[in-house]
Amino acid sequence: MPTRMVCDTRPRRGGTSPTTSKTSRPAANTSARGIIEHNKGEAISAFDDPYWRRYYHQKHGWLQDMIDGARDMAKSLDQYADAVHHAVKRLEHAQDENFGF
Repeated sequence: MPTRMVCDTRPRRGGTSPTTSKTSRPAANTSARGIIEHNKGEAISAFDDPYWRRYYHQKHGWLQDMIDGARDMAKSLDQYADAVHHAVKRLEHAQDENFGF
């Protein structure tokens, strides 16, 4: 008996993946911005720039890269799952034709 793969064909809500939360970036940035904006001094200035700006500044930085990377990976995995699903369907169809089913 051939093994059948089961692919999740449910449509995604809003085109987002569950692995990339839209709340992680704003929550982290809001906390850091709060610290930066409500405090003064050399240490806070150093925390703001260059430290925090590497993580997030005007929709750029490591946090955004992580989010974008996770979305790109999810999109690629969806495409791969679709390709595997189509290949399995073609193999099943060819098998049915060869054995007269």
